[in-house]
Amino acid sequence: MNLKQRSFYITRLLAVVFAGNSSMVLAGEAALGDSFNKRFTLRLSGFQASTATDIQVNSKDGVVGEEISFEDDLGLSDRETQPLLDITYRFNPKHMVDFSYVNLSRSGTKVFERSGVTTENIEWVAGTELSGSFDSEVYRISYGYSFINDGKKELGMLLGLHVTRMNISLSGRGNLVAIDPATGDEVVIEGEADRSYDSGFTIPLPVIGLHGAYAFTDQLRVRGWGQLFSLSYEDYDGSLTNAAGMLEYDITDNLGLGAGYAFYRYNLDAEGSDYVGSFNYEFKGPTLFVYASF
Repeated sequence: MNLKQRSFYITRLLAVVFAGNSSMVLAGEAALGDSFNKRFTLRLSGFQASTATDIQVNSKDGVVGEEISFEDDLGLSDRETQPLLDITYRFNPKHMVDFSYVNLSRSGTKVFERSGVTTENIEWVAGTELSGSFDSEVYRISYGYSFINDGKKELGMLLGLHVTRMNISLSGRGNLVAIDPATGDEVVIEGEADRSYDSGFTIPLPVIGLHGAYAFTDQLRVRGWGQLFSLSYEDYDGSLTNAAGMLEYDITDNLGLGAGYAFYRYNLDAEGSDYVGSFNYEFKGPTLFVYASF
């Protein structure tokens, strides 16, 4: 084989290799840039949350509180419509970061119908108005790695962090109570007066889960994820479950509409500087959303 023939075959080989590499790059760009795998997606939802909130607050001095339902005992709405923000950024078809935020704030006033119910050192008086408020903010950030992502179906794992900020307040007529050290019985140490209880805390919980998606057509797809964790952290011992599913439809290349369902549940036992007792909080419901993707 002379030099001219060698040069010809080498040139052909380089052309094949270059064409193959170019095809792989273009395929990767197409997989990331198609309707299934846009690099940046922002969703703004209306979240109609059905809530259930129960707390039991004990005294550090030994007074054991009774569970109070914010919906049944205090008249807080058990259904609220709130905005929910979700942002997804994909580095490539295998790796992504997802962030979401939801705020639920409620307050109410109701004639308290139960006797002998205490919160910390306050025994609330039955037959008088008791007001309460409950505010929560949930921040979720997750890293996702996809084991499978071929532009039509996706399955991967999620590693992330949920940070939940909560503020609880109660106000109304009540007696100040304590434990008699001699007998161990609960006694009234200060009679009926206007009382208030306020507490706020932040719960950071790492979570692990799965996410997935399936495209029926270039415009219509279903997505979903589920995350859970159970952890003892400093003064808190609790668990978190979060799951969501959604159906998306592209109106244009960059805009779409969707509907879905989201679920959050917290179970918490705490013994900190501001809070001693147990806390159960659940909110869930349908969502309608618009999204922009690029």
